[in-house]
Amino acid sequence: MKTKIIGIALIVLLGSCNTKVKKENENLKAETLKLKQENETFQSQNKKLNASIEGYKVFLKEVDENLKSIDVNATMVGKVGKDGKGNPDTKEMIRARIASIKALMDNSKLKLIALDRSLNEMRKKYGDQSEEVLALNNEIKAQARMLLEREAEFVVLKSELEADVEELELAYEKQLALTQELNNILNRAYYFAGSSKDLKQKGIVDKEGGFIGLGQVKVLNANSEDQLFSAIRKDSTSALEFNAKSIKLITEHPEGSYSLTSTKDKTQLVISDKKLFWKSTNYLVVQL
Repeated sequence: MKTKIIGIALIVLLGSCNTKVKKENENLKAETLKLKQENETFQSQNKKLNASIEGYKVFLKEVDENLKSIDVNATMVGKVGKDGKGNPDTKEMIRARIASIKALMDNSKLKLIALDRSLNEMRKKYGDQSEEVLALNNEIKAQARMLLEREAEFVVLKSELEADVEELELAYEKQLALTQELNNILNRAYYFAGSSKDLKQKGIVDKEGGFIGLGQVKVLNANSEDQLFSAIRKDSTSALEFNAKSIKLITEHPEGSYSLTSTKDKTQLVISDKKLFWKSTNYLVVQL
């Protein structure tokens, strides 16, 4: 009799667990569907955001929450994938969480890209708060780095599960396009070259010749037609040539990361260690 009661209790418990799993899957699917709809709106409208500091902070907070949700889902997928192989309900949960991770990643990428596209308007609108705008720009890049790290971890996790869970397909074309745009944001750098007089007149250096910093400089992003600085890519720019017998680097770039070669009327800056050269700043200011 006691054994029978225990057996009934186990059946009830298993049924309760299955019901809970199914409910979790339904909630995940509903949340994922909502995210996908929002993502489609972003993509179809090539969306920019209303330029406001508060609006930026709201979206950055949402991306931060997305990153936390990605971590939770990835942890659950890893745990469930190891402990519950062969269970149909487990496979369904893994599929639901994988879909949620994909949607969260897309949502985060689209929001960061939209924020980046709105930077020019932000700088023009909040010129008196340019330091805060710069901080928001740095936050975009920090979150983009974290997101790409999560994506790399997710690809590894997915490959480990593919043998046990079918149909874990990624929409690679869209994923790669968004990932590439995030990489473009992270690899964007700027440079300006001018005489001592030019640098002072444009407010790039102070009277002593030191770099003032971007808070007081009109720096617009790569989408702008009205740029003080020229945009380049950190990962693919190995050398820059200047029409001057000699040059001086005003911004901080460690020795050993570059070299200078001068001819009669030109000087070439060769970047030998890109990562080290751009470690302290994404800006290069050259005095001719």
